[in-house]
Amino acid sequence: MDRAQFDRFRVRVDEAARHACHALLALDALRTSDDPDERAAYSDVHDLIADLSSLRVELDRWPEPVDD
Repeated sequence: MDRAQFDRFRVRVDEAARHACHALLALDALRTSDDPDERAAYSDVHDLIADLSSLRVELDRWPEPVDD
């Protein structure tokens, strides 16, 4: 993977996290819903954000690609 590919991948992870954060805010009412499926949907988006955060941390630990 060259530097441009690496940078695009990192940007896409960041964009996915932003989209998930916006979705979580929009789903806030589901957090305390009486419907277990709605609470599960909120929880799943919350977990997705955590997964994307972990992926981003791992990306930051990778050595930077060197352009030839």
